[in-house]
Amino acid sequence: MGAATRTRIQSIQTGDLFKSRGYPLAREVRKRLRKSGIQSGIFCVYSDEPARQVPNVLPNEEDNYPRGRKRAKLGSLPTIPAIFGLTLAHHAAEYLCGSFDTSVHEVSGLA
Repeated sequence: MGAATRTRIQSIQTGDLFKSRGYPLAREVRKRLRKSGIQSGIFCVYSDEPARQVPNVLPNEEDNYPRGRKRAKLGSLPTIPAIFGLTLAHHAAEYLCGSFDTSVHEVSGLA
């Protein structure tokens, strides 16, 4: 799930998508999955750090595109999205090698 506004690597968790909280995107994905009859079993990387309030800053002229709605930029430390990706890649490699233990990884965080 999203890394925007997160800054603490100690808060990065792995587990079932249905146990993650505080992500508008995750809420929408869970809603669509429930409509398809899926209630659990979707592995994801997320942070249990509360989202920070971001001032409503509109894009400047160079970021203004003729289509779509105007959005505020949601920044994060550059290391956080990278750690999300590396964590997911690590678990994918474990899964492909046959050593992914779902009982251990369901609620575990970074060690």
